[in-house]
Amino acid sequence: MKAMRIQGWRELAHPRMAAAHGRLEEPEPRSWQRSDDAADRKAQAEKQAVHQLYQLLRSTCSDDEARSLARRIVERFGCLGAALAARQSQLLTIPGMTPAAAALLQAAHGTTCHVLVEEVADRSVISSMSELLAYVDLRLGHSGTEQVHGCFLDRKNQLIVYEELSRGTVDHAPFYPREVVRRLLDLDAVALILVHNHPSGIVEPSSVDIDETRRLAGLLAGMGAILHDHVIVGRKKHFSFRSAGYL
Repeated sequence: MKAMRIQGWRELAHPRMAAAHGRLEEPEPRSWQRSDDAADRKAQAEKQAVHQLYQLLRSTCSDDEARSLARRIVERFGCLGAALAARQSQLLTIPGMTPAAAALLQAAHGTTCHVLVEEVADRSVISSMSELLAYVDLRLGHSGTEQVHGCFLDRKNQLIVYEELSRGTVDHAPFYPREVVRRLLDLDAVALILVHNHPSGIVEPSSVDIDETRRLAGLLAGMGAILHDHVIVGRKKHFSFRSAGYL
């Protein structure tokens, strides 16, 4: 039944089909036109986010309610990525948000994450860094708490597993290099890309970040494994320890 509902939505997305069914759709906004004005670009992005959220939410409520709720979500979170990455408890503070609508947004986020990780699942992650960064942006770019994730690789640099290693506060996450090494051994991995986020959006590493990264690289080298990179994720920004010469 769900598949039929989605197919029906796609049919109604065409204005003529919508008119035939007694519903006139709003055309998708042309939100990504080049603009030299930052305020104009922000307004365009917000309009696009409202439209995409509206298309998701209209299966859970009336069109008018979905449109109003989509606007409130963008006002609260600022962009589509942050809205999809929000916790259910955060979503439910928005007036008009229902548990069903919150669950739908979280499902959309999880599905998108799964699709992105499939892009690197059967290929060398080292040659697919753009896809990996798109994935970690979605997972971590809008998180309000600092997290450390690990991308564990086999001898062909193909992905064994991507998983959360620790979760902390708004400006700190515990990180224990020996625990990372133990997990690498459990998985029979031989390489690792470490990822963590800075909720502040400032991606420059701290002295602790640098020291712990070098310590982990040394532990891995001593057992014949390699730390390919440590990437810090901010809001649409990245810092590579490898590119910066720290590894």
